[in-house]
Amino acid sequence: MNDLLKSARDVLNNYAIDVQQLRPIEIGNINNTFFVDGVSGRYALQRINPIFSPEVHVDIEAITNHLAAKNMATPQILRNKRDQLWTT
Repeated sequence: MNDLLKSARDVLNNYAIDVQQLRPIEIGNINNTFFVDGVSGRYALQRINPIFSPEVHVDIEAITNHLAAKNMATPQILRNKRDQLWTT
């Protein structure tokens, strides 16, 4: 898990988040997920399993934007500092 935490910290440098705490969520079988507590809010950071193409984020953003436009509560993807949907 230490390597995953280091990788998660490295990835977070690509986002405009002032990280206060990073904690792994130790359940789940497909993706590695972390709680990120930042000055401006709480986030989930997820390493998507390579069985999925990174372009899956395009679909996720389209669905969540559609739900938000219908006034439904939904998480949103936070784009990185380069305005991209994912970081590799």
